[in-house]
Amino acid sequence: MEEELSSSDIERLAAVIVELRRTLRRAGAQAERRGQAGPATSEGDPQVPRSPAGPGRRTALTGSELEVLRFVASHPGVGTNGIASALRLRANTVSGVCGQLIRAGHLERRTDPGDGRAAQFYPTEATIHRRAEKTGRRAEHLASALERLPTTDHTAINAALPALERLVAELDALSVLDR
Repeated sequence: MEEELSSSDIERLAAVIVELRRTLRRAGAQAERRGQAGPATSEGDPQVPRSPAGPGRRTALTGSELEVLRFVASHPGVGTNGIASALRLRANTVSGVCGQLIRAGHLERRTDPGDGRAAQFYPTEATIHRRAEKTGRRAEHLASALERLPTTDHTAINAALPALERLVAELDALSVLDR
């Protein structure tokens, strides 16, 4: 017999997901403040660099810039229309955001070999390096927390991973249908 999740269970799952994400980001920011990481970063994401705002000054990236940067880093070689479609943004907005990220040194623009006019976007080596550092710090923090849990919790979390991965795929599929 399959067990259905109640609405309170669904709300609880959503809250746990949000809190996991927030806690991991906070841990990354704390590690950075302790000097375990490199350059200054934006407020909401401990390893996304800030955009230059003038000589010696840096400001946080906007929400759209962060979203586009994360997407391109996960999908190198994507074009403006691909980004716009995936993030449900207008192509002209994506074009402007990508231009800002290029000027700030976070993205590179390359011409599509099949279509000399179409742009493909790639994260810079510095961005790739920062993302790897961020992922490593988050994994270390998570591993430390997991070590403190009993083996039964390890087993339960491990068993839940395939279902959570399928849930992510379904959420992605629903977001495509909502466009």
